[in-house]
Amino acid sequence: MSDREQRPKGSAPLPGGKTWPEVPSSIERSALASTASVQTIETQSGIRQRPMRAAYRAPDANFQALCAAALRHARTGRVDDGLRMALVCIEEEPLHHGGYLAAATIQQERGRFHEAEVLLRRVILILPDLVEGHVRLQHVREQIRVQVAGES
Repeated sequence: MSDREQRPKGSAPLPGGKTWPEVPSSIERSALASTASVQTIETQSGIRQRPMRAAYRAPDANFQALCAAALRHARTGRVDDGLRMALVCIEEEPLHHGGYLAAATIQQERGRFHEAEVLLRRVILILPDLVEGHVRLQHVREQIRVQVAGES
């Protein structure tokens, strides 16, 4: 695969002729299109939507509190507890962006930019119109570029 194919779309080539690292993902690029169906997303991501609660898919207040608590724990120094809580959020509501955003924030603060990128790509896959997801993904990709350039 050439450097052009590996680097994130719209980003500059790395200095010194280095190539962008390959980030594993089980989701094909065609599923990232805003026209992708829920069935396509479920098939390619391996995440299955749970049966709907009542007549809508809105998470309950406890779920939103759990996502907020995950970030709160991470910011007070209990990073492992926060990450575990974020992963519980993802397990509880795999088609809601909150758990993925919390986990991506924690991974980004830990310096695990590749994991944060994968999580943010899932956020965009689930909720393509969320501007925060696109902005944070671009920021993480910039951090990866700086990290790779610093290793040279």
